[in-house]
Amino acid sequence: MGVLLQFSWGVYMEYKYFSWRSYLSLITSIVLSMSMLCLEIVSSLISERVGMTLIAISFIACTLFTFLAFISRKEKKIMAFLSLTLLIANTVTIIFFLWFGANFIH
Repeated sequence: MGVLLQFSWGVYMEYKYFSWRSYLSLITSIVLSMSMLCLEIVSSLISERVGMTLIAISFIACTLFTFLAFISRKEKKIMAFLSLTLLIANTVTIIFFLWFGANFIH
């Protein structure tokens, strides 16, 4: 756990730190971005279903770990914020391609 400091008036303060939640949220966000960038390679080598499943699982895991990192009081929020930024960018990209595919591909 964190290191406690005691002040003269008896108030305790804990240091904030990065834990597994922050690291996993950032790693899953990077895996999501990389799987979206490498979808063409994965779908040509293995199958399209595997790539889409990897994107869906990464999206759910990234959302969960980012939420867990933000609700933790002892956690530094820098990595969670970076993960949230990547998650929002990936979400906008997914929504754009879904919209583009639904409206312009016949």
